[in-house]
Formats: sequence, structure tokens, C-alpha cells
Amino acid sequence: MKSCNQLFSLQTRDKSTHLSKFATLDPRDLSTKNVGMNLVHGEWVGTENYKDLIDPMNGKPMFRNPDTSLDEIQPFVDSLLAVPKHGLHNPLKNKERYLMLG
Repeated sequence: MKSCNQLFSLQTRDKSTHLSKFATLDPRDLSTKNVGMNLVHGEWVGTENYKDLIDPMNGKPMFRNPDTSLDEIQPFVDSLLAVPKHGLHNPLKNKERYLMLG
């Protein structure tokens, strides 16, 4: 079991190195130069239009979010149609996997 001092030192260490392992932006330093992306077919893609996400603390724009229009929606529909309806963990279709995880 870790002591309170050990837990505190884990919380106060430099978080930017921790964030760089899985995140592409630092949530403490958001601005309109940060632009969100859509995930489709396992790839990050942009859109034609973006909307500003407003910071509720000061009312200024803090992030640009994709504004995907209906004419850009077809790749998402194709991706959804490619997903099997029964799933990988269905005990009736994949008994070995069910027994392995069960």
C-alpha cells in the first residue's frame, strides 16, 4: 500500500509526459488552433466545417469541433454497416471466446 506522500508525488509529477503517450493535445492549454477530428474506418479525418466550442468559464472559444454535414455522412454509414450484428462475444456464435472470457 502506498503512503499519502507517495500518492501525492504521483499526482504532482509532470503530467505533460503522461499526456503525450495517448493524447494529441493538452487539456490545460486549449485554444482555437486545436481542431477535433472524426474517427471513421479506423482513421482520423477532418470535415469541411467546424464549430467553436465555448469555454463556460470565460465565454471565449476554446476548441474547434467538427461540424459534419449530411453530405459527409456516407463513410460513417458504411463503417456502421460493416460491423457484424452478432459481435465477438456472442455465446451462441463464438462459444470458445465466451468460455475463455467467462
